[in-house]
Amino acid sequence: MVQVEEYSKNLESKVKECIFQLEKSNKELRLREKELMAHKESLELALKGGNLGLWDVNFQTDAFTYDERQAKILGYAMGEIEKTHQAWTNIIHPDDREYVLAKEKSYKSGAIHDYEIEFRVVKKDGSVIWVALNGAIVERDEQGVPLRMVGTLMDITQRKKLYDALKEREKRVRIILDSINTGIIIIDPDNRTIFDINPMTAEMIGLTREEVIGKKCHEFICPRKDNDCPIIDHGEKIDKAERELITADRKSIPILKTVVRVNFGGKDYLLENFVDITDSKRAEKEMKQHMADLEDFNRLTITREEKMIELKDEINQLLIKLGKEKKYDIVE
Repeated sequence: MVQVEEYSKNLESKVKECIFQLEKSNKELRLREKELMAHKESLELALKGGNLGLWDVNFQTDAFTYDERQAKILGYAMGEIEKTHQAWTNIIHPDDREYVLAKEKSYKSGAIHDYEIEFRVVKKDGSVIWVALNGAIVERDEQGVPLRMVGTLMDITQRKKLYDALKEREKRVRIILDSINTGIIIIDPDNRTIFDINPMTAEMIGLTREEVIGKKCHEFICPRKDNDCPIIDHGEKIDKAERELITADRKSIPILKTVVRVNFGGKDYLLENFVDITDSKRAEKEMKQHMADLEDFNRLTITREEKMIELKDEINQLLIKLGKEKKYDIVE
């Protein structure tokens, strides 16, 4: 009888311990569930805020799942796209498909460490958009072979259009800079280095564009000491001012230049345009010499005339003394 009571007490104690452990486990599960829900909500908010679609691919089963946002980006309703990796592959633009699959293969093999790619897809209505795909392998087998990969998809069509428009604008500007017969130097005022030049400037200096870019501006134009730039340090406005350009062999070329402040991509630069005035300076010098020669000639002529008048007057005076008439009429 005593043994039965003791056994009963032990059993009751074990049951209570099991109940306690179960309650503890349930409490931890509920807490974990809340944390997962909070994480899921945060993820959803982040995806929604960034207008990102979420995808998940299983390489073993070829299953490709996606959320409603990704379907909407591609112009489909949920369930209209077959949930297979092949179906997703078919949506990729034919001209980009080989590139995208090669990128995926390289990432799965470990040849590249990050899976970030931009490419075109064909929407349900046949229109083409650009998307950015980011992903990561989240599951591998014992041999390290990728089993599952998840990631996001974002529509970047507008960004690509803006980028292409900017590139086209830069191309047009480059064509203009390369074709004009005026020297152009673009200077970064923060470090006083040459950001870019056009072919005319490179020709005048006698160096290639690559050899000039990054050098201090005062090595080639308006030689000055550090921190003594008329524009940057003294706030002067340069408009058709005569300065000098220093060539690769340290010769000086007189130039007439104008400087304006410009903004490229949100950053301020100084754009200096100038022309070689060597010929005009030479012509100016020759003109000054010619004027000086004329003045000398005129001076000599006047002196000669004055001497001739004096001589004629002396002759007239002698004739008068001899009782004869004057020979010359002198006009004062």
